Amino acid sequence: MNFSGPNSINIDASSVTIPNVEGESGYSSQRAYTVKVPEEETREFVVEIRSSELRKASRYIDELSMTDTKNRELLLFAASICGGSWLSTLASSASVTGWYKLLFLDVFPLITIGCIVAFFFVRSSETKSVSQISRELKEILPSPENTINKGDI
Repeated sequence: MNFSGPNSINIDASSVTIPNVEGESGYSSQRAYTVKVPEEETREFVVEIRSSELRKASRYIDELSMTDTKNRELLLFAASICGGSWLSTLASSASVTGWYKLLFLDVFPLITIGCIVAFFFVRSSETKSVSQISRELKEILPSPENTINKGDI
């Protein structure tokens, strides 16, 4: 086996000078490293977008994130609990008397119907649905399939 010699040069330490560094001026150095870029990143390219369009998209995303679903979930929770209690009371063979009868057979059906109606009212009163906002975002943001890769020009 034949190994080639080192690619370094021997310099006498007395011949090396470092510039005088005063205050914050200092000196700068650069180093270069080879980096292996993944193949999927080599096929990517930069797409230009106007800042006004990016601001619009950001507003739409903020609208989506501010949508409060807790009220709708609570209404569905109350409707399912009361509706399930009412239906299980109807299906049971035990006789229900007293205030249990009033609660399970009279109050719970009313709460169930009221919560379901309120759920659909709250859901329909939202200004924009998620699908509307996503369509508007798709119109604003550029599609990478319809842009020209500057490396291809």
